[in-house]
Amino acid sequence: MTLFKQVIEATDPTQIRKLVDKIFMAFDADDNFSWTFDEVSDMISQYLNYLATYKGQLRPSPERVLIMARVEFNKMDTDSDGVITKDEFLQYVIK
Repeated sequence: MTLFKQVIEATDPTQIRKLVDKIFMAFDADDNFSWTFDEVSDMISQYLNYLATYKGQLRPSPERVLIMARVEFNKMDTDSDGVITKDEFLQYVIK
């Protein structure tokens, strides 16, 4: 089962936090405990591939992925500092 599926189906707050930690670390390419736009874009692309593979949704074009990544990045970046922390990602997932 993919991490995306697990976090979508999770109901226990402790389990959600553990899964968020795993997802965050998996996409923190430079291991600096924050995500840049490129790292968020990679995560969004992988998530959309998951949806296409397991949920039968169409794969968006690379241009559409970038647009979606920018929208989601802006939602996550609650302090507008240009990076996403694990806490910001957790709050995004919870909402």
